Amino acid sequence: MRRAMSFAGHFVVGIVAVAVLFVCFVLNAEEPGEAASAPPAASKWFVEVGPFWRAGPDVDFHIKSLPVIPYSRPSAVPTGKVGPADRIADREYDDGFVRIDYGTGGWDKTWPYQGDTNTWYWGYESQSQVVGNHLVFHGSTFAAQGQTISPRDAFSLDLDDEFGWEARIGRNVFDCKCLTGSVLLGLGFTSFGGSGGFDDLGYVWSSQGGLITDTYDLLADPGELPPPPYSGTKEGPGYVIPNIPSSRESSGGAGDGPPLTEIYHSVRQDIDVDLWVVSLGLDVRGKGGKVSYVAGAGLTGNFISADSNLHWAAVQDGVALDSAGFSGDDCTFELGVYGEAGLLFQLSERVSVSVRGRYDHVFDDAEVSFPNGNAEIDLTGVSAVAGIGISL
Repeated sequence: MRRAMSFAGHFVVGIVAVAVLFVCFVLNAEEPGEAASAPPAASKWFVEVGPFWRAGPDVDFHIKSLPVIPYSRPSAVPTGKVGPADRIADREYDDGFVRIDYGTGGWDKTWPYQGDTNTWYWGYESQSQVVGNHLVFHGSTFAAQGQTISPRDAFSLDLDDEFGWEARIGRNVFDCKCLTGSVLLGLGFTSFGGSGGFDDLGYVWSSQGGLITDTYDLLADPGELPPPPYSGTKEGPGYVIPNIPSSRESSGGAGDGPPLTEIYHSVRQDIDVDLWVVSLGLDVRGKGGKVSYVAGAGLTGNFISADSNLHWAAVQDGVALDSAGFSGDDCTFELGVYGEAGLLFQLSERVSVSVRGRYDHVFDDAEVSFPNGNAEIDLTGVSAVAGIGISL
């Protein structure tokens, strides 16, 4: 595709040149006697200089990688520490514990138990946990489900439209009855700048919380319970309670824990592009007194230099949790073609002013690389050009 576009551009320039030469030949051939007797037209040099406005190019950025988003979860007692309700186990509660001592369940601790299912290795924190002939414990449960979302690796932005300057030197190479043709060598410069970026969701997680209430039947007079806070030992001895709760109740569920948490990738890109354009083309101008037309086409060489600054941050509720910056510069060169047309105002024999519209087609996007990515700059676009010309 790119080779086809390159060939098409060269083909257009060649057709324009051939057409102009053909018109000159036909016009001169209309009056052979006069043409033969007229002295050959003297070649003239001229220079032009002036400002131009060019529409800002489009830039596609490609990011190599973004840092991993940091995240945290609130502390909570995992569900597994409460333990099962139908067999001996070590259980941790918000307000105490019930664990296996040396004699609980026998020495092998397998089902069916060879020994008793009681323990003196337990503890509690508050007198309110004693309810009649029962001892009540409470355990929080918590579960979190998170999802890391792949960050965007490409985005686009438009650079600002900018003014630049162009200087050209030309030489008349033929002079027909109603027009002249010249070869032009030009040098133009402009600088573009722009900023863009995105805020995309990078990590989201939700939580589920609940409460387990385990009730243990007391085996002895509640009045003999050691006062809280109490913490028994594995070796004992101490007040004995069952290791297995007589009943368990669960409450709560999704939505009882912390609310949905969202963390965003915030990416900001700044870029400055300097563009130098060397042009070589054919220019034709009508002979129309004070006002005439001007048109031209040719080849261009586009030198591009780009500076980039990319800033990344992980943001939660407007607060940056982490950040990083990447800066770099690169340059490249691309070929293209141009075509232009406009009006020429002859102020005097040697001085003229021109106003032209110009279209530049660059065969390939300019590719520049930076430490954390690369950019493709589409330099194809339109310009409005003004210039003052002086014949030498």
